[in-house]
Amino acid sequence: MSAFPPSPAPAEVAAARAKSGLTQTEAAALVYSTFRTWQNWESGARNMPPALWELWQYKALRVPIPAGLAQGPR
Repeated sequence: MSAFPPSPAPAEVAAARAKSGLTQTEAAALVYSTFRTWQNWESGARNMPPALWELWQYKALRVPIPAGLAQGPR
């Protein structure tokens, strides 16, 4: 079993972006990526890295950051 979460499915990426009301360019900019890269993630040509998916959800959809991660440096 992998210690890392899986990449989101292309349909999940596209549906979340549509829900957010953002264009592909705007969605990509939130995770410092390009329009073409976002297109590749939505089409399934490339897998979106799980860390960028998580970051995008926090920024675009305001998904709450889990309590253990929100504490900052110790």
